[in-house]
Amino acid sequence: MKNGILKKSSDTAFVFVACFLLSFFIFNYFTKRPYSYVLALSLSLAVSVLAFKIISSAYISNKNASGNSRLVKNTLNHLCLSKEKDVKDLFYSAFIKKGYVAEIKRRYILLPKEKLQLFFVFSFDGLTKKDVVAVYNMLSQSNRAVIYTNEISEEVKDFVIRFNKKINVFYGKEVFDFLKDCEVLPDIDFVLEEITAPKITAKTFIEKKKAKNYFVFGIIFLLLSFFVPLKLYYIIAGGIMISLSLFARLFGYIPEKKDAYI
Repeated sequence: MKNGILKKSSDTAFVFVACFLLSFFIFNYFTKRPYSYVLALSLSLAVSVLAFKIISSAYISNKNASGNSRLVKNTLNHLCLSKEKDVKDLFYSAFIKKGYVAEIKRRYILLPKEKLQLFFVFSFDGLTKKDVVAVYNMLSQSNRAVIYTNEISEEVKDFVIRFNKKINVFYGKEVFDFLKDCEVLPDIDFVLEEITAPKITAKTFIEKKKAKNYFVFGIIFLLLSFFVPLKLYYIIAGGIMISLSLFARLFGYIPEKKDAYI
C-alpha cells in the first residue's frame, strides 16, 4: 500500500517538475518572465492533477493484470511438473465439485453421462500432434475427447480441427479459470527467478527507467537556450526530450520478472 502511494506521488511530482520547466521555457520565449512563472505554474498544477488520476487508474489496472498473469503462469507450470496421477486427482475433484459423475481411468477421466473422455497433457513443449493422435486412438466409438493443456500452437489447433469435433482443447487461461471457478487451484511454493539476457527491442527505448535520461538531456537543451543565439531550436529539442521523459514515466514499459520452476 505504502509503495503504491510512494510510486504515484513520485510520478506526479516528476510530471509537475517536468511540465513546469518545459512550459516555463516555452512561455519565457514568448512573454515576460513574471508571466511565464505564473502561466507555467498554473499549467503544471492542472496537468499534475490529471496525471495523478491517470497514474492511479493505471497502477491499479497494471497491478491486477500483472498479478493475474503471473498466477496463471505459475499454475500452468506447476501442472507441467506434477505427476499424471496428481493432475487427474485435481481435475477429478473439480468435476465432482461441479456436480458431474466422474470416473478415474488409467489414462483419463470419464464423464459417462456426457460421453466425454478427459485427457490432461501438461508439458513445457505444449500439446503436440503426437499427443492428439494418442488421445484419438484411446477414444471409444461413441465418446468425444476433451484435452486440457497448458499451451497449443496454431499448427496443432488446425490439426485438431481435422478430427471433426471429436476432440476439443482447453488451454492456458481457460484451464486456470476452470480450476479457479471450482476452487481447486493447487498450492505453489517453489518459484525461482529466471535470469535472462536483456533483449533490445522497440520497447527498450520507452522503458520507464529511461525517463530520467530523457529528462536530463531535456534540461541540458533548455539551459543551453539561455546562452545561444538560436534559442528556439534548443527549446524545441529540450521540449521533445522532456515530453519523452513524461511519456516514459507515465506509460513506459516495465520489464516483467520471469519465473522458472524446478
